[in-house]
Order: sequence, then C-alpha cells, then structure tokens
Amino acid sequence: MTEITVSKSTENQSQELVLLSQAHAALMEACTVEEVRDVRDRIEAVRSYAKKARLGREMVVEASALRLRSERRLGQLLQQLPLAKAARGNQYRAIDDDEETEQVRLQDVGITKSDSSRLQRIAAVPEDQFQAYVKECIDAGRECSTAACLRLLGPKLSDRKRGRKGSRISPALRMLLESNSRFATLLASPFVIEQRLGTAIDFSDLCRQPIAKLVTADSHLYLLTPDSRLTQALQLMEAWGFSYASCLPWQVGSSTETGPAGTCWSQQLLLIGRRGKPVLAELSPAELQRFCRAGLSDELMMKLIEQLSPGPYLDLTSNAASLNDNWTTISGGRVG
Repeated sequence: MTEITVSKSTENQSQELVLLSQAHAALMEACTVEEVRDVRDRIEAVRSYAKKARLGREMVVEASALRLRSERRLGQLLQQLPLAKAARGNQYRAIDDDEETEQVRLQDVGITKSDSSRLQRIAAVPEDQFQAYVKECIDAGRECSTAACLRLLGPKLSDRKRGRKGSRISPALRMLLESNSRFATLLASPFVIEQRLGTAIDFSDLCRQPIAKLVTADSHLYLLTPDSRLTQALQLMEAWGFSYASCLPWQVGSSTETGPAGTCWSQQLLLIGRRGKPVLAELSPAELQRFCRAGLSDELMMKLIEQLSPGPYLDLTSNAASLNDNWTTISGGRVG
C-alpha cells in the first residue's frame, strides 16, 4: 500500500500536493476494512499536521474531504461484511464463541459498535448528495464534517418511530427560521447557562439544532464555554457547521463554584469558529487586556465581538432582552 509520509517539498510539487497525492493513492489502493481504516487514520494525521504547520487552509479542507471519503468507504465495506451478532451487553463477543463460523466480529477489524453504526450511516447518504456536500465544503473553504454529512439523512429511524422529526426547536427559534433572517456573527454559551441554572442540557438535541440555516455563507460563531467542557464545545461547533479558528481566555471563576454535576468551573474560554471565509479583525494584546480589566461582562463581550466580526449579530442563548441594539436575541426561547 502507498505510504503517506510528511517530507520536504519537491522541486515540481508543493508539500501540500505531495501529501494529498499520497493520501488519495493509498485510499484508492485499500480494499479491506483494516487497510481503509489505517488510511483514514493516516489522513487524519496529515490533516492535523497541515493544520498545526499552517500549510494552508486549502490543504486542510482537502484532507478533511479525503477523511470523509475514507469513512464512507469504510461504511460501504462494513455493509458487505457478514458481521457476527454480538452477545447482549457485549459488542465484541459473539453469541456463541464455540461455534465454527465465517462471520466477522467488529473487534477483529478494530471497529467499535458505535463507529460501525456511524460509518454505515455515512455510506447510506445518497451519492449525489454526498458529492454535492463535499463540493460545497471545498468551494466554501470549510472542513468536511461527519456530523453535517449525517444530517443529510435526516433523523434516525428510532427518532421517527418515536414521532420525532429531529430536534426540539423552540417557538422563538422557529419564528426566526421562518423569517429567513441571516446573521454573519453568532454568540452562544449553552454550557455556561447550564452551570448558572444548575440544570443539564440535552447535548445531542443541541447538536441537531438547525443553526446553519441562520447564517450567511461567510460567518463567525463565538462559543463561550468552561474549559472543562472544551471537547463538547468543539463537537458542538462542528455539528453546527463551523470549524475552529481561534480562542480567547475570558473569565477565571471562583474555585468554590460548581456546575450541576459538581464540576469546578475554573475558567471560561471564548472559542471562535468560522464558516466559509469571514474576515476576523486583529486585536492587539493591549486591547484585549483593556477588555479584561473592564470586568468581562456579557455586554462587554458583545462589544469585543463587534470589534472582531461584522454584523448582523445573533445571541443564541441569553434568553433575555438584548443588551445591545446591534444584537438580535432569542428572547424566551434559548437554543438548548
């Protein structure tokens, strides 16, 4: 199989093209679940390297597209395998381990049950819709997202059986969607609201909110989160169709303050995500310190965002009257 290596640029090809060419060739040659899985992992390593080394946005986007294609190929191969039925409560052990069988266990190919389900759902996306989604991401300079790809299928069968048509949408958000309003900059703080109210949010439902229908092609998402929820915050950002761009430390809280599960909320981070190619204004360290010294209030945060990103502006989670005339809020109907 073609090896994917990170090497110096050749005379005729840029390093980016070499890496992409190797990844694409390896994926084309792979023909088993194990081979495609290894290629998928290597492609992800290439994408991460390109991002850290700042080899260019185009390279990162192309790598994310290859990663999604490899996951789709994995799903197609898994659909063809005679997978053994697992024993109840054990995704790896077959119902009768003593029985001679040609069935394959997920453990044998290094795939978990949840990954198998996700990969096969990616494979179930109609070919024309899948190709259109990948092209849309590449044209917009946006990384391909597994979560966004899966939304092309609509709600899971289990959700439809329960009579659900997807996520629970608040009346205020539904009215905003029906008005066909579009915003260039969004602000959301669901995990901070969760901590303040002491009530848990439905994270899966939050990820399914149709936020992408509210934004312009080039837009920013500012996501305020406690540092302990950073992983989920990044997952939420991806589910809403944004890719991570930057981060600002926002607030250091009390060491005695705890969340609904007893977690200490020591620091808040203001994550910045982007969709398309929006312009983010530069902010000097001195200007940031000036904001920090002023008290780090919600109103001040909105003013900071206005200096960094253009409007129109939408606050998704304040559940209160707007603190600033430049902002629209979903009053009385928080998202999440």
